[in-house]
Amino acid sequence: MKELPAADHDDASFRLQSLPHVHLVKVEWLKPHEAIVSIDHVEALLAATLAWGAYVRPLLVDIKTGAILDGHHRHRVAQLLQLHQLPCVLVDYLSDTSIMVEHWQGGVVDKQQVIDMALSAHVFPPKTSRHSMTVDSLGRIAVPLSLLRQPAPFTGVYSNHPLKRPNADNPQLTSGTSQVWAC
Repeated sequence: MKELPAADHDDASFRLQSLPHVHLVKVEWLKPHEAIVSIDHVEALLAATLAWGAYVRPLLVDIKTGAILDGHHRHRVAQLLQLHQLPCVLVDYLSDTSIMVEHWQGGVVDKQQVIDMALSAHVFPPKTSRHSMTVDSLGRIAVPLSLLRQPAPFTGVYSNHPLKRPNADNPQLTSGTSQVWAC
């Protein structure tokens, strides 16, 4: 198995305390709002995901609509792998002031336009929106593909409880009986 990417921060305890919760979300509920940049990037990400045997970064998703804010290429990889669920950080996009959106080329795009596009049958061109958060990072994780291939064990569109991040006593992240770990 390929070595997982390095963590974003040297101080693991700080990193774990400051990271947002990660939930498993049904792939079919997720809604892209912009086209992907290139099929080459998708193919490279697919190869890396298969080599790692896991998803190493969660998607950023609006909790009310399923709009993908960050992670369109990871979503496409999930579709190609026919995964049933994905690790996501869920946010209340329209009211969360820690999340900002801007247009990549200096144009104008706002949060409501992003949601409206995700809920429509269309998508913006690639790199229309750029999202930033005041949280340093969504964090690196490692959620095994074997878990993501399973049908979701929850009845709603996302898990009721977040995945448990590791701590000093429990170095692995867990979801039920499946092992999930942070990097």
